[in-house]
Amino acid sequence: MSDANGNLLFYTDGINVYDPNGTITAGGLLGSVTSTQSAIIVPDPMDINQNQYYIFTTASLAGNNGLRYSIYNALTQNFVPGSFNVQLNPGQVYTEKLCAIEKNNDGGYWIVAHQFNNNIFDVYDLSCGLNTTPIPSSVGANHEGSTINAMGHMKFNRAGNRLAVAVTYGNDLNTSWTNSFGFVQIFDFDLSAGVVSNPMSIGLNGNVDDFSQTSNSGTLHTPYGLEFSNNGTFLYISELGNSWSANDNGINYSPRIFQVDITSSTGPSLIPVAFSSFNNAPTQYLFGALQMGRDRRLYYAVNGCSFLGVIDNPNILWAGAPINIVSQYNNGNFSNCFDLSASLTF
Repeated sequence: MSDANGNLLFYTDGINVYDPNGTITAGGLLGSVTSTQSAIIVPDPMDINQNQYYIFTTASLAGNNGLRYSIYNALTQNFVPGSFNVQLNPGQVYTEKLCAIEKNNDGGYWIVAHQFNNNIFDVYDLSCGLNTTPIPSSVGANHEGSTINAMGHMKFNRAGNRLAVAVTYGNDLNTSWTNSFGFVQIFDFDLSAGVVSNPMSIGLNGNVDDFSQTSNSGTLHTPYGLEFSNNGTFLYISELGNSWSANDNGINYSPRIFQVDITSSTGPSLIPVAFSSFNNAPTQYLFGALQMGRDRRLYYAVNGCSFLGVIDNPNILWAGAPINIVSQYNNGNFSNCFDLSASLTF
């Protein structure tokens, strides 16, 4: 969490809370460092001193810890008594998806999670305190099957009227790590009522129709990270990938990052903007989270790299050849990281 000028106040990995110097100030949260969107921090709308923050957490792989919240006081660096690891919708397991958006007229925030083993979005109203009874929206495909199907990001666009979800390994009970064709769905979101509706699907049929690095018709393979362009025209999708040289149906394949024009009258088309032909994988994954920066450039995590990739002009239709990141590896100086901090969409 940062202040209005971008100065870091504190942050969390879903387990511990850290000050700007990386010192642990509080711990014991029931998120997970391996959960896709382990935690999100939201200011308490009722705190006129702007010291209190809600920390929402999700368990890894649809675990029993579920969806929880704690209230943290940044001034005292402690949790508010009676508001530590409070479980929302007890008994219900959730996917690893978690995001938040400011409501109309600065009236608080919507907190959105997705249940596992069904197609229900739970939308929580954080205004005059937290309403622990969610607004449910049963829409879109089921998120079900193997618990690894709980993976994948969920993101709002900047206007708050579109919501995208990535289901990295699909919704098959027999999903495997090495042959998985997930999907992405884009929904309308009512910023006044907190209702999700009108799904548009990308790759939902799970068919393997093309693995070309330059084609725009390939089915998604392990979609993971998501981010909208600032103007709302494009959605970017990163493929997590289970290997740099995964061989599916006899075809050698590399994970990619796609740009999708969600305003096209002819439907979504996958335009590759980055891929890798790196064939000596240091870890199991490649492209991770996508995140819009304060400079309105789009950053992406590359597992095994000591830096972030960047797309300088995410509002512009991609017209060039996709970037091959193989030349950008730092001589074996690998960093096993593929997620970026979840943040409010403003």
